Amino acid sequence: MNRLRITQLKKNALVLISIVALLIFTGSAMAGDSMMQQNCKNLSDLTGKWSNQLASGKITPEAQAKLAELLAETSQILQEMSENSGEQMHMQNSMKIEKMTEEWNPFDTSGKM
Repeated sequence: MNRLRITQLKKNALVLISIVALLIFTGSAMAGDSMMQQNCKNLSDLTGKWSNQLASGKITPEAQAKLAELLAETSQILQEMSENSGEQMHMQNSMKIEKMTEEWNPFDTSGKM
């Protein structure tokens, strides 16, 4: 093989490696964005539910205390989401949101309204 052919093969290999790296990075970034969007939707659903229950006026003092705790946690999650966080942080936030949903279930009267 002549030098020109070897140089061209090296350039092609470099371009191919760059494209693969870009695809991997883009794929993981898109997955993180998707998870962040789902976390935002889940938080939106929860805060909407909490708002409706507060508006009904039928919320016990215990539920109010729990809601204050959950709203503080929601604020923390939103702060974390606003920062440039990775997929691991999105997974942790997703688990926190699920835990918040489970913690609110005993106080949830939305089905009775």
